[in-house]
Amino acid sequence: MPPPPVTRLSPVESLRIDNDLVEGLYADLGREAADLVVCRALEDLANRMNRIEAEHRACAFDLVQKEARRIMAVAQQIGLTEIANAASAVRHCAQAGQTIATVATLARLRRLNDRAMTEIWAGRDAAP
Repeated sequence: MPPPPVTRLSPVESLRIDNDLVEGLYADLGREAADLVVCRALEDLANRMNRIEAEHRACAFDLVQKEARRIMAVAQQIGLTEIANAASAVRHCAQAGQTIATVATLARLRRLNDRAMTEIWAGRDAAP
């Protein structure tokens, strides 16, 4: 009997951005300064994603939790609520010692981070 067919799953994440927070940031700081804050935060998120994945590969789950908390803070600063939520899930899974759940939530965090980087940079390039 042949094995059952394999179904490939390709999750697509919705990216929610707190537009009120972002608009407030731009209103308070002005376009140039707010752009700088957003750019630095995105760079920080990219670096932290690399670190959290390295810490996970090294099975340093206490460091995974700490880095997830840092990712949450940075994401919240620029209105990336879905990334903050995913980082919170990673932290909780790592804290509970749920290795499979940690892998799954970390993969979700990566997908959301990649999507945010693409969408935000595309938006910046399209802005007047």
